[in-house]
Amino acid sequence: MRWTVARYRRLLLFSALYAPQGLIRGFLTVALAAHLLQAGLADSAVSVLIGTALLPWSFKLIWGPIVDAVRIPFVEGNRRPWVLLAQVGMCGCLALIADIADPVTALSSLTILFFVCNVCISIQDIATDALAIDTLPLDELGFTNGAMLLSQMAAQAAGAAGTALLMKHVGFSAAIWAMVGCLLLLLFVPVRTRESEIGGCEAPGGTRQGVTRRSLLAPLGGLRDALRNRTMAVFCVFGAVVSFGEGLVGFIVKPFYLRRLGWDAADYSVLVGGSVLPQILAAVVAGLVLARAGDGRIPIRVGYVLYGVCSALVAVFGGSSTGVAWAYVVLAPAVLTYASIAFLAFAMTVARSQHAATVFAAVMTMCSIGGVSGTYVGGMLRDGAGMEYETLLLTSSLGFVLACGLLRYCENNLGVISEARAA
Repeated sequence: MRWTVARYRRLLLFSALYAPQGLIRGFLTVALAAHLLQAGLADSAVSVLIGTALLPWSFKLIWGPIVDAVRIPFVEGNRRPWVLLAQVGMCGCLALIADIADPVTALSSLTILFFVCNVCISIQDIATDALAIDTLPLDELGFTNGAMLLSQMAAQAAGAAGTALLMKHVGFSAAIWAMVGCLLLLLFVPVRTRESEIGGCEAPGGTRQGVTRRSLLAPLGGLRDALRNRTMAVFCVFGAVVSFGEGLVGFIVKPFYLRRLGWDAADYSVLVGGSVLPQILAAVVAGLVLARAGDGRIPIRVGYVLYGVCSALVAVFGGSSTGVAWAYVVLAPAVLTYASIAFLAFAMTVARSQHAATVFAAVMTMCSIGGVSGTYVGGMLRDGAGMEYETLLLTSSLGFVLACGLLRYCENNLGVISEARAA
């Protein structure tokens, strides 16, 4: 792989575009969730907040055809205008959230605003992924996916640890305004990077053909054709199943640590944020492995089986061993990072087509539906059915292992990377 100016620009741009979603997700799913749980809100109430706020990620199948078909006038590029518009929307939503004095007493307003904010984030995400599929050469997929997820993780660590400390020592509004400042700084990168400079479209959106009913329906036809492929169909199901487990485990571990183990919300959030270092190492390892992988299914299996083992260990030994509890918070996210990068790289090879945004959105929509469902179900099973945290974690760990059996029905699409490199 030769390092060119265009490649450096691609790496910087995609890293900067993945950071905003990590920052906001870290705050919402870790710092804010822990703060609300410690304040005495029920598990189900917090799970509804998180699940509803993340619900727009399930609409990515709607955004895909729009991003593929609609060109915003007077701004260069096919995908870049959507990226800029969405990030401005994120800043506006956070500015409104900053006016909330006490999140505990304004749960409804908080839920609505974070829902709208995640609409913007999910649109930016699908536009970013489509831009990556449009512009990234095959031999850059693994490495760049690692860099993108690394950037997201670093921002998520800041959103988890940094905002938790700001909320504890300064206040809720200060934490929100700090995130707004970070988003405005990150916005400078896509503003200054033209799509044509990284191998994308050279013409501004305003010079392209207008939107027609046919242009909007064409991506859906491409999706229909893609779903007729067994690998695509099975991989969507696999993504939904493992994401359900991720959503359930990701929510349940918070009340498990705060209520069962008695951890402080800020201390838990800071430790979660500190786990970014092992995650960075996992991202680097994943990128290197995928760059040389002959079978893209193997890294996915290894990652999710190990994540299931981690969940089982903390369920069995977390309550009696402080070392196991600490190790899980630090190491389990690194294992999931490895699995996620392998999953994304394989998904991008499945999605390569004329309607990449729509096809890739189908995969990620299934993942989003699974993740949101897992979050909702986790809270309901705790407060409604009275299931123990340990039982939920053990059941999820078994689910990860069994789900990997679905990959035997997927063709080894990642092999085309090795073939392209060899050629």
